[in-house]
Amino acid sequence: MERGLLTHRGGGHGGGTWMIDYDPRKVGEEESGFHFEAHVFKPGEYVSIGGPDGYLYPYRVTTVLPR
Repeated sequence: MERGLLTHRGGGHGGGTWMIDYDPRKVGEEESGFHFEAHVFKPGEYVSIGGPDGYLYPYRVTTVLPR
């Protein structure tokens, strides 16, 4: 299981880009999400995340913790 932090960066479509950051100490390893602005992040929901090969992969949200 991987853990990541949902982060928002300026730029991109609509003025911002949502990304999953797996290690805040490393720059450039973030993965972009597909329509994160329209997703509900709660346990049991699914989100699509772009892999390094350019394909989108579905992931099930298992836990949401306050920051």
